[in-house]
Amino acid sequence: MGNVAEGNQWHHIVGQHADNVRKFGAESIHNTNNLVEIPKELHYKITGYYNSVRSNTQGLTVRDWLKTQSFEAQYEYGKKILQKALNGTL
Repeated sequence: MGNVAEGNQWHHIVGQHADNVRKFGAESIHNTNNLVEIPKELHYKITGYYNSVRSNTQGLTVRDWLKTQSFEAQYEYGKKILQKALNGTL
């Protein structure tokens, strides 16, 4: 994907963990439609959210709960979380 600006990181809208790569294929996960460059502090905040347990995730972390969803559902959820993070409402 190339380098990012200093202080930024690549964020995968649909997570890049092994389960998703196996389920959807590497090309679906590692492409420009699924990647966005964001400040690393924002990336850490999003990662913390995905590692947390929420009332709607059936006792699982958000990340583990999302593993049960389709690519499209994960993508839409990921865009929503990214937007909340960008707006400061995450």
